[in-house]
Amino acid sequence: MRTVVCGALAAIAIAGFTTAAEAKKCIKASGEGTGVTHELATELAKVALNNSITSWGGKAAGKASTSCKYELVLSVCKAQSRACK
Repeated sequence: MRTVVCGALAAIAIAGFTTAAEAKKCIKASGEGTGVTHELATELAKVALNNSITSWGGKAAGKASTSCKYELVLSVCKAQSRACK
């Protein structure tokens, strides 16, 4: 009897954890921007990131990270952040 009760409690606990994890969906969103300077390209990448998160229907979870590089005479930046619904 004790084994059945413990097994049932464990099953209920596992079911509770899986439904809580499934209720909150998170993704790694990104956006890219191109500009003459790093500052302009970074801002455009952040705007593209925010548009990506908004169109997915989520909210940003954490700080956005950016990385930039020069391609010919333009700066190309990519902004990434975690987003959850």
